[in-house]
Amino acid sequence: MTPPDAPHDAYAVTRALAALPHRGSGTPNEAPTLALVERLLHAAGATTERQTFRAPRTYHVPVAWLTAGLATALLGARRRPGAALALGAAAAVAGARFLDWRAGGLTRLPPQRTSANVVARWPEATEPAGRRTVVLMAHHDSAPVSMFYRDRFRAGFQTSVRFSIALMAASVGVIAAEVRARTPRRARTRRIVRQGLAAYFTAQLGLLLADFARYGYTNGANDNASGVGAALDLACRFAAEPIAEWDVEVVLTGAEEHGMIGAHAYFEREHARFESGQAILLNLDTVGRGQVTVAVESGTLTRVRYRGRLLDAARRVAGTDPRFGGTVFMAWRQADVDSVWFARAGTDALTVATTTEDRLMPHIHRPEDDLSNVDPADLRRAVAFAEAVVREATRVG
Repeated sequence: MTPPDAPHDAYAVTRALAALPHRGSGTPNEAPTLALVERLLHAAGATTERQTFRAPRTYHVPVAWLTAGLATALLGARRRPGAALALGAAAAVAGARFLDWRAGGLTRLPPQRTSANVVARWPEATEPAGRRTVVLMAHHDSAPVSMFYRDRFRAGFQTSVRFSIALMAASVGVIAAEVRARTPRRARTRRIVRQGLAAYFTAQLGLLLADFARYGYTNGANDNASGVGAALDLACRFAAEPIAEWDVEVVLTGAEEHGMIGAHAYFEREHARFESGQAILLNLDTVGRGQVTVAVESGTLTRVRYRGRLLDAARRVAGTDPRFGGTVFMAWRQADVDSVWFARAGTDALTVATTTEDRLMPHIHRPEDDLSNVDPADLRRAVAFAEAVVREATRVG
């Protein structure tokens, strides 16, 4: 298939990206992905830069390190209880932070690969000084296939993750009991419990790897070629009809599926602009099928609440424009999205997605995430909603 010459149509861009088998971060398919989006952005008159960063090979890497730490601590608690307690506590804390979608720790352990964000700006974006910026963000990578994203599991995703975190804490308690033990009394019971917990964590890792070993990465047409297409389409709309006193920047992130690592790398570089109110962020993630949906809250252990002019504008647009009367505003409980770093810092950010009647992003992290499950009409409606939200948010000052 011949890629479109410019990013004027979200579905055409989605289709071009979906022509690749997958877009796994740090894989050989990342290079043609970056080259394609850069060519499209250049055709639209933008200048681009690549922001490179290091990320785990997949999100299985931090989970494997977590599993190894917990299992080693649990199985070694009888022989070296003090060291096991220190290792188990460190692993549990690191695991809880990772599953609450926080930076550092497990995501910095090897093996690592280089990935990249593509940042696009238009020449007039530097003049005059003091202009504010609307950042349009979408991740370009596609996800490893996982059985935990089958529909029957996803409804209880947050509960299952919290249960695993609770078992991590329980593991530390079991190891601490071994440290306190002064006699062999109940040693067999403690050993069985420790072995059972180690087996549980190891089995979870095995299940996590099973579908990836079988299927590899998703094609990612919906998650998130559709978001990239939407961001590029919006950029063209704002270039054709500029927003007074506002510039537009497009940020296409890598390694979102590894823990939103590309978005964090961008936030670390640019956070001062957001914290000062000079920039606001609209994230587009999986907008290719279903009803327009706005995330108002996310997080696993700690709540991340969205606020600011973009959310206020989204509510006004949904309440007054008959095209978007069925817009869903919901707490997001299935992992997290790139905007989490910005919302957690209290800056003005928003994520727009699409969901089906069961309030799930359809087919994400599954082999079915291909172009046949992207609806052009739904995608274009999401783009129209995002445009209306940005224009409303920037209109009020």
